[in-house]
Amino acid sequence: CTVRVIEADTEAPKPFLVTEYADGPSLSEYVDARGPLDPQMLYGLATGLAEALTAIHAAGIVHRDLKPSNVLLTAAGPKVIDFGIAQALDTTSLTRTGITVGSAGFMAPEQIMGRAGTAADIFTWAVTVAFAAGGRTPFGTGASDAIMYRIVHEAPDLTAVPPGLRPLVEAALAKDPQARPTAPQLLAELTNSQRTGPGYDSPTETVLAQTWHPSATGPRRPAPVPTGPTGPGPR
Repeated sequence: CTVRVIEADTEAPKPFLVTEYADGPSLSEYVDARGPLDPQMLYGLATGLAEALTAIHAAGIVHRDLKPSNVLLTAAGPKVIDFGIAQALDTTSLTRTGITVGSAGFMAPEQIMGRAGTAADIFTWAVTVAFAAGGRTPFGTGASDAIMYRIVHEAPDLTAVPPGLRPLVEAALAKDPQARPTAPQLLAELTNSQRTGPGYDSPTETVLAQTWHPSATGPRRPAPVPTGPTGPGPR
């Protein structure tokens, strides 16, 4: 559930990274066009993102910018992209305080304070899942400083998250990073009733086969109607 790296050269005159092309809209584009995900597809999204974070953290990386615009909804499942501000776990900058790196509304409390470890990605997993469930971030909108204050001090609005996912999302949104589950723990909880199905290599693939339908016909948000001085304009 991450884009496959095809080639890279960090020592070239112009360092580069080549990844597979992931065909599909971002989660933010999808929600903007169709509205929130249905509970079945939301479960597939949560599972796929937990699978991605498990792989990312196992590689010794903290993504630090998991958010709807960095999740592509391909035919096979969600894929996490854009490691532009990711950090290796063994770098000293990871624990340097006073520098906020991330996107307002999609940062953990400790990330706002400049300390982002793997638990910060777990927090943004939950924020992203809650966004997909309700079409808005659980800490509201407005000025960046107001949003970040709510992240640090206030409880999230999880009314749109289905009961089957809400306990995991609540646990992942703990203000204390030590109280959050790890990515493997999230993945185990989400796939604990699944075994590898026929033709699939992992429980995550089995879950996605049962839940994932990004191209299915469904309700779309209506396009705005052009208006003239006295009502609807010409079409």
